[in-house]
Amino acid sequence: MKSRIAFLLLALTWAARGELRTWTLPDGRTLNARISGIEDGRVLLMPANGTTPVTIITQALHSTDRAAVDAWVPPARRAAGVNAEITRNPSGWPLTVVLKEDPAFTVVEENREERRFIYRSDHFEFSSSERLNGQIVREFSRLFELTFESVAAMPLQLDPEAPRGYFKVVLFSTVAQYVAAGGPARSGGLYRGSTGEVMVPLPSLGVKRTGQRWMMDNREGNQPLLHEVTHQVMGPWLTVLPVWLIEGSAEYMAAARYSVRKLTLHAGLDSILGFLKDQMGVATRDIDLRHPQRLMAMDYDKWQHDLAYGDGIKNYYSAMLLFYYYAHLDGDGTGRALMAYFRARVASRSPGNDSADRDKHLLRGRTWEALWNDVARALAVYKIKIS
Repeated sequence: MKSRIAFLLLALTWAARGELRTWTLPDGRTLNARISGIEDGRVLLMPANGTTPVTIITQALHSTDRAAVDAWVPPARRAAGVNAEITRNPSGWPLTVVLKEDPAFTVVEENREERRFIYRSDHFEFSSSERLNGQIVREFSRLFELTFESVAAMPLQLDPEAPRGYFKVVLFSTVAQYVAAGGPARSGGLYRGSTGEVMVPLPSLGVKRTGQRWMMDNREGNQPLLHEVTHQVMGPWLTVLPVWLIEGSAEYMAAARYSVRKLTLHAGLDSILGFLKDQMGVATRDIDLRHPQRLMAMDYDKWQHDLAYGDGIKNYYSAMLLFYYYAHLDGDGTGRALMAYFRARVASRSPGNDSADRDKHLLRGRTWEALWNDVARALAVYKIKIS
C-alpha cells in the first residue's frame, strides 16, 4: 500500500512539472507523454517523440490520470509582480496595484451531467456546480489575482505560493447552499483553514441568475472577499501570527477600493474611515478602540467568543487601525518594526514565543500605556480621537 501511495505521489509530481509519464487512454492503449495544456475540459498530451498533441477528454481518463491533470501547473505561469504595475510610498508600501493585462483563464472542465465546472486563472482554481460564462470567470480572475498581487506587494517578504499549484475557491449558487456547507450567515465569504479553500456564494461576487444564465450584475461589495483571499494568500504564515495581526492585515486589504484591474490601497486614513463607516457602522472620528494590551494578547478562542456575543466588530476595526499604525505611523513611519516582527514570527516556525518577539519589535521598551498614548497621538494628527 505504501509503495502504491509513493508511486501515485511521484506520478503527480511528474505531471505537475509537465514531465513524461505513461497515460492510459480511453481505448486502453498507453501513451508516454507530457501535459502541454488544458482547454475546455480536455487535456493536451504531447507524445515523447511527437510534435502534435493528442487531445483527450479529461473525464474519460482513469482516475489516477485525472488526478495528474488536476495537479498540473502551467510551467509558464506568471510569478507575483510580473503582471502588475505597483506604485509605492517611499517606505515601499503599495498605494495602487494595477494588472497590466487581464489574467488568462482556462476552462478545465465543464461536466453538465455531474454539475462540476472548474476554471483556472494564473494562481486560482474556481470550482462551481454552475456553468459560468467567460465574462464572469474573467472578473473573478481580476479580483482574486489583484488581491494576490497586492498581498505579495506588501514589504513583509511574503513571497506567497499556492499550495498544490492553485489557491482553491469553491463557488455556491445560493447563500443557502453556502451556509449549509459551513459558511457563516450574513458573510460574503469564508477562508477555511483546514482545507485552504475560500468558500464564496455567487451573489457576493455580484452575480445573479437571469433565466438559465448567470450574469455579472455589479462589481461592488467585494470587501469581504478581499479579506478572505488575504487570509488564503497568507495561509502558510497564519499558524505563527497572532490573531490581531491576521485579522488586522486582512481588514487593511478589505478597506482598499476595487475597480476593474485596479486596487487602490491607503495613502492616508480617509479610505480606512470610509470603510469603518460603510462596512462597520463606525461613523465618527471618536473611536472606541480596543486597548492594545488586550488586543495583542487575544487568542483565537477569545476572538470567536467576542464575535459570538456581539463585541467582535470592535476587535476587527481595532486590529485594522493597529495594523495601520504599525505599518505607517509607528516610529519613523516606515513600518520597519512591523517588518522585523513579521520576519521574527516567520523564522520561529512556531506559535510560541510571540510575546518575546512582540516585546522586542513592537513594544520596544514601552509600557502598554505608553503604546496607547503613542497610538492616540499618531491618530490625533488625523483628527481621530480614541477612547
